[in-house]
Amino acid sequence: MKFKLSFRETIIFFATLIVVLYFLFDFFLYSPKQKARSMAEQELAAMKQKIQDTLVFFSTQGNVVAEIAGMERKLSFYEEKFSKKEQFSRFLEQLAQQCKKLNMEVLALHPREEKFLPLGSAQTEYRQVFIDMELRCDYRTVVLYMQALDTLPVFTIVEQLDIRRDEKSPTVTCHIVLKTLFS
Repeated sequence: MKFKLSFRETIIFFATLIVVLYFLFDFFLYSPKQKARSMAEQELAAMKQKIQDTLVFFSTQGNVVAEIAGMERKLSFYEEKFSKKEQFSRFLEQLAQQCKKLNMEVLALHPREEKFLPLGSAQTEYRQVFIDMELRCDYRTVVLYMQALDTLPVFTIVEQLDIRRDEKSPTVTCHIVLKTLFS
């Protein structure tokens, strides 16, 4: 039994065969490969994000390390200033010499308060001394004196600064309270 297909039936048969082969190809070969490719792209994007986060972390960590090193340098500088065992009278002389060098008139210079500060396990006590100073000079000299205080070998903080201007002359009267630490 031989079937003879007409031209139209042959075209429909081959068209159907092509469609079935395309769907089989798509179902068994193309779609699984496409899914694997999209999953690989997602994994690649996730890895790129992890790498980016890691780079940000390491760059931030480098900044933190640099900041810690800077703070340690500042701390060692202040420890060096704290550890100076300068006599208190010598420190007062240095303050007076700075005033004399800048042609400042010293109206008053005296310690105001003294405390002992224990520092934990180091078994070292530091004296905290407040020094009241009354000076007469011009504005420029006040600025130069504040800069000179920074060069002193003893840790010194300007706790209070009051400047009063004299109406009749170019001079000002300064009331300065300094806080120092001595071992």
